Amino acid sequence: MIEGSQLRRGNTIEIDGTLYSVIEVDHIKMGRGSAQVRMKLRDIRAGHIVDKSA
Repeated sequence: MIEGSQLRRGNTIEIDGTLYSVIEVDHIKMGRGSAQVRMKLRDIRAGHIVDKSA
C-alpha cells in the first residue's frame, strides 16, 4: 500500500478495484489536527474525474 506522501502526479493507483491515474495531489497540513491529502483522479476505464481525500 502506498502512503499519501508518496503519491505523485502521473502515478496509477487502484481503489476498490478501479484503476485511477493521479492528476493532482495536495498535501494539506492542519494547525492542530492531522494532515490530509486531496487528490484529483481520472478513472482509466471510464475517463471521468473524481476528487478524493484521505
